[in-house]
Amino acid sequence: MYYSPDAGLVWLGAWLAVVITLPYWLAKIRLRRIRKSAECWRLDSGRRELRQWHEGALIRRIGIKDGDKLLIHGTAENGKGRLERNFYLKYHRPYPAPEICLMVFAFGGNEDKQAFREAAQHLAALMKIPLEDYLD
Repeated sequence: MYYSPDAGLVWLGAWLAVVITLPYWLAKIRLRRIRKSAECWRLDSGRRELRQWHEGALIRRIGIKDGDKLLIHGTAENGKGRLERNFYLKYHRPYPAPEICLMVFAFGGNEDKQAFREAAQHLAALMKIPLEDYLD
């Protein structure tokens, strides 16, 4: 069997190509998996509707009506020796429809209240519905 002196360089080049590109492809696959597995709500402000996505598929659509509103409130608990604050943004529809939790900011502090309020105000302006603020 004939052995070429350049065969080692070919194998080394192929091995380097695999080693260099493998992390890129693994990261790309992981990012795609994260995006697909995420359950989220998305706003279509042109049609005034909320869309719920799960694993890359559209589950349901909810039309935004003028009688609906957004509520922001917070909770404070003592957990593991420190004060933990959670901020919630909920989409409230008239009874019997349940509230939908759109955004949660966990383990926030007093310095995070203003940023959370601004985000909620921005979303309320996009949805064109009132915002009720119950943050202490």
